[in-house]
Amino acid sequence: MKTLRLLAIAASSRHVAYVFFIGERLVDWQISDRASASPESAGQYIAGWIEDFGPRAVISERPDTARRKGERSREILSAIGAAAAASGCIHVAIAREKAFPNKYAEAAFFAARYPDLLPWLPEKRIFYENEPRNTILFEAAAPADTDLCDPTSALARAWG
Repeated sequence: MKTLRLLAIAASSRHVAYVFFIGERLVDWQISDRASASPESAGQYIAGWIEDFGPRAVISERPDTARRKGERSREILSAIGAAAAASGCIHVAIAREKAFPNKYAEAAFFAARYPDLLPWLPEKRIFYENEPRNTILFEAAAPADTDLCDPTSALARAWG
């Protein structure tokens, strides 16, 4: 059986991030500010990432269930699905569930699980500061990690 190649992408109005896994091994990750400039820009970047990595599946948050995201972020999430569909990849769109009390606890958990991400662990912000740039990276890792634990069910959900 071939090893699953999984590209997980998360979006906010200011950043788009991906984490790429081969099997359960984290291989690459990146945060892009330019990919979030517009849905068209996001689609172009994502198509490039798909071409570069050749994933079997792309995972992202479902735009219609992204209640804590603004309209622009939801449009970028839709562009992720369109780029994945155009490439012929399986697109797994999930409804994110809150499994941690906050983003910093989530980031700490995934940094411990994937030590290569430890240098990108965001520091907790003061309420009047913008959210740290690196939190989006851990937002991408969360659904990927969940689906790596049970990839068959996740891919079956994607096919309906």
